[in-house]
Amino acid sequence: MLKISERTAMGAMTVILATSDILTAISLCAAVLGGTGLITAGMVQTAKYLAKNKGKKYAAQW
Repeated sequence: MLKISERTAMGAMTVILATSDILTAISLCAAVLGGTGLITAGMVQTAKYLAKNKGKKYAAQW
């Protein structure tokens, strides 16, 4: 588990919710070019799903 502040996590969730489609596209391109982009894309989509279904605070704690 990463040790980041709640404020930082909430900020990250705000960015993910606002730009998730763009971040997913970039992550998938990175995966094709050989990297950890697929993992990042999965994390972005999971965070977006959790934020929409469980709430932004829950997703930030995840």
